[in-house]
Amino acid sequence: MGVGLSCLLAMALTGCEDDSADEPDGILGSSREAVGEPIAAPLGSRDWLVVWSTQLSMPPVPSVSEESDATAALTSRDYARFGDVSKRRIPFVPGEPSMFEIEARAAGTLHMATGRTAETSINVGDAVRCQVRFGDGSRSSVVTTFALQGGQRAWSEHAVELPALSAGRLTFACHDGRSQPANAVWARPLFAPRAADESAPAVILISLDTLRADYVSGFGAPEELTPALARLGREGQRFVATTSESTWTLPSHVSLLTSRLHEFPPEEGEIVGLAQALSDQGFVTVGLTGGGYVGAAFGFQLGFDHYAEYLPLQGEETDIDLLPRVLDDGRVWLDRFADVPLFLFLHTYAVHEPTSGEMAWLREVDFPAEFDLTPAGLDDVRAHYDQLVRRTDHILEPFFEDLRQLAKTRPVTVVIVSDHGEAFGEHDNFRHGNGGRLVTLHDEVTRVPMIVWGPGHIAAAKVFDRPTMLSDIAPSILSTLGLRVPASMLGDDLGPMWVEGRSGSAYEGSISQIENNWSLRESEDKLIVSIDHDGSERFELYDISRDPGEHINLADNDVSEVATIKIRLAERLADFGVSAVPGEPITPSCVPCDPKKAAALPEGLVKIPAPSTDLDIDEGTKKRLEALGYSY
Repeated sequence: MGVGLSCLLAMALTGCEDDSADEPDGILGSSREAVGEPIAAPLGSRDWLVVWSTQLSMPPVPSVSEESDATAALTSRDYARFGDVSKRRIPFVPGEPSMFEIEARAAGTLHMATGRTAETSINVGDAVRCQVRFGDGSRSSVVTTFALQGGQRAWSEHAVELPALSAGRLTFACHDGRSQPANAVWARPLFAPRAADESAPAVILISLDTLRADYVSGFGAPEELTPALARLGREGQRFVATTSESTWTLPSHVSLLTSRLHEFPPEEGEIVGLAQALSDQGFVTVGLTGGGYVGAAFGFQLGFDHYAEYLPLQGEETDIDLLPRVLDDGRVWLDRFADVPLFLFLHTYAVHEPTSGEMAWLREVDFPAEFDLTPAGLDDVRAHYDQLVRRTDHILEPFFEDLRQLAKTRPVTVVIVSDHGEAFGEHDNFRHGNGGRLVTLHDEVTRVPMIVWGPGHIAAAKVFDRPTMLSDIAPSILSTLGLRVPASMLGDDLGPMWVEGRSGSAYEGSISQIENNWSLRESEDKLIVSIDHDGSERFELYDISRDPGEHINLADNDVSEVATIKIRLAERLADFGVSAVPGEPITPSCVPCDPKKAAALPEGLVKIPAPSTDLDIDEGTKKRLEALGYSY
């Protein structure tokens, strides 16, 4: 297919004859052979694009087969970040061209991105010439040529139309005006075939940060508060007893995306998150987030092809102002990969109240330590939060309507959830996590809404009151798609409930944790265990079937029931790889999620590093966390 393919590609893309004879080496340098195994094998027979990494000085990536659960765990070294966008990159050797092997059986669009490295010797004000070529082993043709400006602090994006290709090699190289190699980082190219498979699934996972369940219609709130979420819940499924694994953003999202408890890695093997599991099985994976504790600084970009963090301009924007842009960009990706399996993770701090800066008292007091929990003050907080929830629902409504239209042409699965709730004076607490007045695990900070929607493949109009967790979502998405679930995922598979609408087997309860406080929420009872630094335990026991507000502590009056549920909590923790300290059947070998508090722990509790890629947090991330009301 040699000369014919080269000429066809050159005419289709550049409108000229094949120029490989004019530049046998030139700007591209000498050719190299690609080594390694396929990184991604798209679903079934839909193998439109098979990509090999050159690997160069890195070890080959093992192949992923249908029979094997093996996968190459991604690390921060596999990513590059320019501006607020992280992308999975092509490994390269400075001064050498980067190469990818491709096979595109249908015409389509090749999406590429590149950025200038900080260590390049080229002057900041100079531009470099970059070129992409395709070769089939006999001849090569120019795919595209462009200039990359010096000092550029963002990805340079390029889209090129390709005809159908046989196997070949894409070569990426940049040179300065003196024809000297200029270092550049190239993102892994993404190929979007035209009309390759109209049934390619789309999975949209939406995390509405800090949205407590009883502020959502259908979960305890009046219909007029969130009509858009209420309608989607009626059309799909509502899980009204879902709890988050923690009461602050980072550990809860670890559980959501990895199906594990934060800070408890497996004894053997690697943690494979939802994004990587889908990427390994043929999905394009995109994350559009509010950054902060869901940012690349903490490793959340791993497994995503494109991971963007949307940050408000200080004094000019709020997170709720950014939400329309996040949704618009989500529409772009859904349209761009209309015929490709796509995973879209959308996260927003729109209802995370400290980001708004709209209430004067938030700026005037030492928030929240000196905040006076007066009835009037709490009414102000509730009213403000109420408006944020209403506005967020209003912004989401047209996006939901777009998804209804999209579901007419391709299988669409939507999961909407929150990472934790918010306290407004309940149990003498305010806010959430360890930044509130108290550290608690009551339902106002642990119970979250979960809506699952997918016309034609998700059973409609179902309500489940079975206790569920964020950890259940990732394996349920994979099993519903008929894909492999990594062995590292420990959550329950809700696939039968989603697809068939049946309750399934009995569930053993959901776990929540904040510092040395643990809880088990069952269908009727909830036990909270607080472990002091001297190792002593304090208990709260609630009959949530009769006392959903957790007002009456039954622990002192029902010691035997406390002991029984405590054993079940220990057993449930064991399901998630949490071992107990000898002599204490419940106390886990864990450290508070806040690394600054590790020194205050009693001897015998061993620190397990958090699953972040770099604990040396950059100043931009620190400022973002401070704007959200956190400190690091």
